[in-house]
Amino acid sequence: MTVFGRRRIVPPSLPVAGVSVSRPSRWIRVLVRIWAVFVFVVAVGGLLQGAWIGSLALLAHAVLVWPEVGDFAARLGVAWVRLVCAGVTLVVFIVLVSLGAGDDEIAVEPEMSRSDVMSKLSPPPSTLGAYRSKIPGHAFSRIDRSDYYISVHRRLGPTRVRDANTLAPWVALRVSFASSCDRVDMVEISQDASQAELRWFVDCLNRQRFYVNEADAKATRVKFADVPDTAVIDLLPEDLPRAENAKVIGFDELAGLRICEASLRSRLQQPDAYRPVGAARTQRHPQRGRVTITRSFITSNGLGQSIHSQWECLLDAGDTRVIEIKWLDAGQWRVAAKGSLHHGGAWN
Repeated sequence: MTVFGRRRIVPPSLPVAGVSVSRPSRWIRVLVRIWAVFVFVVAVGGLLQGAWIGSLALLAHAVLVWPEVGDFAARLGVAWVRLVCAGVTLVVFIVLVSLGAGDDEIAVEPEMSRSDVMSKLSPPPSTLGAYRSKIPGHAFSRIDRSDYYISVHRRLGPTRVRDANTLAPWVALRVSFASSCDRVDMVEISQDASQAELRWFVDCLNRQRFYVNEADAKATRVKFADVPDTAVIDLLPEDLPRAENAKVIGFDELAGLRICEASLRSRLQQPDAYRPVGAARTQRHPQRGRVTITRSFITSNGLGQSIHSQWECLLDAGDTRVIEIKWLDAGQWRVAAKGSLHHGGAWN
């Protein structure tokens, strides 16, 4: 540029409009613009989520670091003020984020705790009265002399019927201790009950079924008969019943098969002639905690003739006890260790 015959030289450190800057300076301004755009986008996102103060601080920072704003501040001689403000806004944002993260951590961490979640969903009762509150008055009815219980009277006799009626509330209490039972719905004498040993089944509203024998019912009565409802009780493993479906989960099919075959062999005329045919079929009954195993076999009759037959074995999945085993003999079922038959002969 020539002024009155003299050439004016513009210092390279002071770029003005119309004069290009050096390559390093130009790349720095590009990076600053990218940073400002990024900060602006983050600020807008914060505004949409309701974080007003931190977002406004970010917006101010994005504006202050924009290169053209820096040029304008330099012309006014307040470039240092602009840099200080840009730093302050960034520090304010970082501080707000740190405080917010701390608050969120304090508020959220207890809610994510497994014990807290479980206690809110199903707060475990701690007093005897709290457990009794899970047992409505209609849960058990006395065994009377109505037609509905006539078979029970014949099987148990009057003395054992009185015992069953006396122990029924303690059966319900024992089941109420189980966390898997939300509320006791029905207590009934089981068809497996006998004069030698009483046995009940208990159904809960959440479709869990429990079986309680006489010894466990008496143990519950002895331990809690004199305990007031307001007392906080500590339950031991022997105080807790086991849901029937839990028994089925860990059932050993091979052990059950061997027990059933041993039980069948002892009842055949020619036990040494027993030969299994094909694979055994297993059916689980989770609600009753039982398992049915079925298998075809060949045996011999008294004349040495081969007979094709089939057996079905009902087991208690908890202790692998044979409840009932039956097999075809001359086209008819022979039943041994008779237990509970229901719904037209279907085991459940």
